Amino acid sequence: MMEGSRPGEGQNRITAKIRVCLMALAIIVSLMTAGAPAFAGTDDGSTPRDLVVNYETNGGSTVAPQFVLPGNRILFQFMPVKMCYSFEGWYYDSALTQSYKASDPIVKSLTLYAKWKASSSDAQCTFPTLTSTIGTVSAGGTDNETITVESGVTLAELKAAIKPAANATFEIYQADGITKAAKLETGMKIIVTPQAGTTKVTYTITVSSPNLALNRPATVDSTCTTSQNAAKAVDDSATNDSKWCSKSGKSWLQIDLGSVKQVNQFIIKHAAEGGETASYNTRAYHIQVSNDGKNWATVVKVTNNTKGLTTDNIAAVAARYIKLNVTKPTQTTNLAARIYELQVFGPPNLALNKPATADSTCIASQTAVKAVDGNVINDSKWCSKSSNRWLQIDLGFVKQVDQFVIKHAAEGGETASYNTKAYQILVSTDGVKWKSVVSVTDNTSSITVDKITAVPARYIKLNVTTPTQTKNAAARIYDFEVYGPLE
Repeated sequence: MMEGSRPGEGQNRITAKIRVCLMALAIIVSLMTAGAPAFAGTDDGSTPRDLVVNYETNGGSTVAPQFVLPGNRILFQFMPVKMCYSFEGWYYDSALTQSYKASDPIVKSLTLYAKWKASSSDAQCTFPTLTSTIGTVSAGGTDNETITVESGVTLAELKAAIKPAANATFEIYQADGITKAAKLETGMKIIVTPQAGTTKVTYTITVSSPNLALNRPATVDSTCTTSQNAAKAVDDSATNDSKWCSKSGKSWLQIDLGSVKQVNQFIIKHAAEGGETASYNTRAYHIQVSNDGKNWATVVKVTNNTKGLTTDNIAAVAARYIKLNVTKPTQTTNLAARIYELQVFGPPNLALNKPATADSTCIASQTAVKAVDGNVINDSKWCSKSSNRWLQIDLGFVKQVDQFVIKHAAEGGETASYNTKAYQILVSTDGVKWKSVVSVTDNTSSITVDKITAVPARYIKLNVTTPTQTKNAAARIYDFEVYGPLE
């Protein structure tokens, strides 16, 4: 025993030191249990509660996954680099709408997406853009852009309409970005290449073809529940049980397109498209069309369908009302018809919103453009009282045309006695030399459909020779539509 020491004093000192060490160890364990954030590559697999944060750099340099315990933050993140771009942060979603902040706790495994801003500080970082006289071109200044064109535009027409930036070249490819396109379709790529440098710009093509039934008034025989109504079949959604359902045994769905349209395709999304079993897909149905909601013509008849999505193409017909009759609702004995979506499409109206001129107007608002706006309500018409009544449309470039649809006075709600009695239609490729392709002398109908053998034309001219069924001298044209053969 050391001099001056009391019995057991040395042992007490050792015990105290052990206690201090144990307390320090407890604090360290407590901190580890609380979840001090881990760095990339430090997870040895012994903490199964670790969450994984992956990084999608969107063309930038690779960033390795990182691991963190639930509720903790990432203490350090690598910043990716990308030639000709400056990094603008991480985002929770691929659309780059929800930004991630370094102070955000991590509560689940996720992927963060990099956002970039184009930099043009030197010649090699200048983006080769394009302009087009056809369609709508985005102008975001990135290497991924978009162009939207109307259905009916051909590949050759789009190529002729595109002008790349100075000294740049372009080519249109299939969706793979490698195979040259032979026909214009949604998803194809226009790749613009600069004369110098390596930066290319890709424009993704969307060919728009409007769903004529979208959000149009719809009626049905019955519903399974109050929420599964007719409107759900025309809302462009197949999620969250957005469907029309009927158990009546005589199930039908009717849509009012608002006015007579040219229609040539019907797309139906059945049960499986909404996430239900394929055994509930409609087995048999037929589709009817009508101009007045009373006289119907059957244009589609299907007896043995099993698919979740059906596409029925027909020769173009005029119709305002579309009726789907479900004759066998499922593949089983289940009696409920389930339609998640009924879409109606038509051939492209080549004259829609195209430049139009006329000899004169009755009043300032009844101009030529009202005859090509696709509308027949609120007095949307061209009117002329002159002795030389004509309406001319410029399609923009030469197209093949084979059908003309005219909506006369009664289609706009006026008396049928004001329907055009006699008219001629002429076509021209240059606006100078004209060829007469339609001559009508005794019309009484409110809608006329004139079909011809396909001819090339850029300019279409309607000459009204006898404007009404009476002595009234005003020509009234609510809509003048022009169609061409499908490719």
